[in-house]
Amino acid sequence: MIFNRYIFRSIFSVVFLFLGCIYFLYILIDYSSRVSAQALLRFDLSTLSFYYLALFIRSFEVLFPFSLLLGVLKTLQMIQRQNGWIAMLSSGAPLRRLLLPFAVAGLAGTALLYLNEQLLLPRALRELNYVENVYFHKGEGVGDTNDRVSVRLSKGSRLYFYSIDPINKELGDVWYLPVWGEIWHMEKFNVGSKMGTHVDHFLQTKDVPFAHQNSFLEHDFESIDFQWSDLMEMVSSPSSYSITGLVHKLAYETEMGAAERQETRVALLAKLLMPWLAFLVCIAPLSYGITFSRQSLFFWIYLVAIFSLLAFYLVMKSSIILASASILSPFLAIGIPFLAILSFFGGVTIRFCRYGSL
Repeated sequence: MIFNRYIFRSIFSVVFLFLGCIYFLYILIDYSSRVSAQALLRFDLSTLSFYYLALFIRSFEVLFPFSLLLGVLKTLQMIQRQNGWIAMLSSGAPLRRLLLPFAVAGLAGTALLYLNEQLLLPRALRELNYVENVYFHKGEGVGDTNDRVSVRLSKGSRLYFYSIDPINKELGDVWYLPVWGEIWHMEKFNVGSKMGTHVDHFLQTKDVPFAHQNSFLEHDFESIDFQWSDLMEMVSSPSSYSITGLVHKLAYETEMGAAERQETRVALLAKLLMPWLAFLVCIAPLSYGITFSRQSLFFWIYLVAIFSLLAFYLVMKSSIILASASILSPFLAIGIPFLAILSFFGGVTIRFCRYGSL
């Protein structure tokens, strides 16, 4: 149908224009500030391109709903200005069929956000973390971890460490338990070369629980079989995981503390619900943006819609903080407000499609 193609083209042309313009301005401002501080001088063109692509993927979950909202409002305004609604309704087309392309655009946006959360965002966050650690000396996983990190290896062996150096890919204050009754302690362990420095070896004996056996300036640990990328995924925050990764972590990680398990549940619920914001911003303005009067209220519709979306983000951010701190359960803090808002605007839109008025 020509009308459906017109709506899709109108919405997504605004989406692409907004995303392109706003991110181009961000790149100019960010690159200028970092070049003046000589932070990007060590980047080659491929690294620089990948860095800003990863930044775009990280900000996509926020920028895309804004651009989609602007696209929907702009499309409604154009149709209203050309008296398109009166013409289509006069031809006998039902209102619900005319509004169906907006719902389809919202579902397509939701699917795109799910794709971003599952495939693109986890890798982008890990690579961003590594680049910021190496080039900007900031990011997640630098220095002390403030807690013992446990890594389960093959054949039941375990590795514990307390600090990470992402620049040299080294672990600090490492305890390695290959089998029961044997402990290796090392000051530093290089993940790439599998080499430990200032190593002490302890064995369990009949007389002493763990007796010191040997000391080495350096020692090779080829039996420690994991890669740096696997390690960075282990120590990443739950927000850096994919949806299936969070489900797997909750199902099979039995040694998580209560705080980590709560953060994982919060991150999973947020990743499951927030993509539906794309569908929400497509259907929420419909009943307010379609009018049959000569008086245009689109300035106030734009103002209220953008302010409402900003307020929604602030509410969701506060809810995530409350749920992560175990003040409220994740479903009570995040699920109920989101589902209530989605149900309200969904009901208003269905009523509008059925009766043609609020």
